Amino acid sequence: MSDTYHNWPSYRKTDNRIEAAGYHWDPVLLEWIVNEAVDPNNLRVNLSANAPAAVSVGVASGQVLAANTNRKGCLLVNTSVNYISLSFGAAAVLYSGITINPSGGSFWMDGYSFTTAEIRAIASGATSNLSVQEFE
Repeated sequence: MSDTYHNWPSYRKTDNRIEAAGYHWDPVLLEWIVNEAVDPNNLRVNLSANAPAAVSVGVASGQVLAANTNRKGCLLVNTSVNYISLSFGAAAVLYSGITINPSGGSFWMDGYSFTTAEIRAIASGATSNLSVQEFE
């Protein structure tokens, strides 16, 4: 172990994970914490919000957000009266994958659904509005 971790109360490697202060840490997460100089006791990271946008989703698969290696998350809100289905890095298929309900249904990209790939959508009706907020 490098001296990088000297500020932690205790650490040891167990089952390809790091145990620090009583918590188990995935090595990839730990590397991110060290490289980004993040306090391991407070994993909140300040995000920059891109300009909010509204995307008109049609009955054919179309791009909502381009692939973005700087993406840290996004929030998509269906403000239409139609269903909208999402896909990541591939053509969207209606009622498959993640489907957002009409009139306020939303998708929040979190650590379990995170991707930097292109996000595509398809709707059950033409010109369905999708509110988009991306974070970097």
